[in-house]
Amino acid sequence: MRIGLALIGIGSLTLAASMVGCDKLPFFGAESAPPPTVAIPTEAPAPPEQRLELNLRKGDRFPLLKTVKQNLIQGHSTVEPSATSELRVVMAITVEDVVEDGRILLGVKYDRIQYTQKMGGHAFSYDSDEPAPSRLPPEVAVYAGMTGTGFQFWIGPDNQIIETVGYEEFATKCVSQVAESAREKLLTRLAQTTGDEFIANFVDDSIGLMPYRKHLGATVEIGDKWRRERRLVRPVRIFLAEENELTRLDDRIAEITVAGQVSPSKSYVANDDMRGDVSVEIRGGRSYGLCRIDRETGLPLESELHRHIRMRITVADGRQIDQVKEIVTSVRAFPAQSAAVRVRLDEAERR
Repeated sequence: MRIGLALIGIGSLTLAASMVGCDKLPFFGAESAPPPTVAIPTEAPAPPEQRLELNLRKGDRFPLLKTVKQNLIQGHSTVEPSATSELRVVMAITVEDVVEDGRILLGVKYDRIQYTQKMGGHAFSYDSDEPAPSRLPPEVAVYAGMTGTGFQFWIGPDNQIIETVGYEEFATKCVSQVAESAREKLLTRLAQTTGDEFIANFVDDSIGLMPYRKHLGATVEIGDKWRRERRLVRPVRIFLAEENELTRLDDRIAEITVAGQVSPSKSYVANDDMRGDVSVEIRGGRSYGLCRIDRETGLPLESELHRHIRMRITVADGRQIDQVKEIVTSVRAFPAQSAAVRVRLDEAERR
């Protein structure tokens, strides 16, 4: 950012307090009066360019915590949701490779998964660190199969996933504890969710919020805005158009706010709890959130995104059910090389 020229000062002559005659100049000695002193304008140096980008090195390792909370409100009730769930996933992320063209290969391993669900007066909980029940629902058995395994994926200069490595083997392990009759259906579902929860979509909800890294570096300043469109596949197709704004930028932290709209759409999905397919109409919605990025590494110190989605379900017999789905996704990374993280840990120890 350029700063306008500043005129530092202009010298001026003043008459002597007393004069012999009004046509006489003040006496300065034998030489004539010196000319006015004028300072030469100088141009202030431009501040250094600020960049916001991933700055990872091969071999870096850090834990990452992702939490997804969902409330499903049936009809026009505003008192209690008809169904709630919470998924907590602890992942270990390793930087496997960094290429000059801006691509980064990350490896993810799922260390611990906790899942709770309440629906229709029934509650269920699962913790991969605790002995598992003898029979698990298929969707929870997938989480059990994920624990202790993982895969790799490439991130491009636009901070988005461009390729996966070993994902098919990972998906096969995920369904290893699922009954054979349900495996094929779950494998198909996993193949369709390569942009969602099973591909560590912490990228979309954190790193993916950053601006495109043109020529391996994005020059930014407070007030910058950029748009991003997203498509969520499961359980139904959802289209999001979001605007991100850089609202804070200092030596340690970059703060990005998110505001967006959910586009209306319609899709048909097979529902195991109902006879026949059902029609799901997305009637609209909104999203908002905040992400704090560590300037040293480009990783999310804190990210929390809210989505409110209005839906109308039409079952096979023609009945229609209005629903509101609330989703809160939070992501936290703990890069060991981050000065911001070290300061936070020091403050916690002093307390």
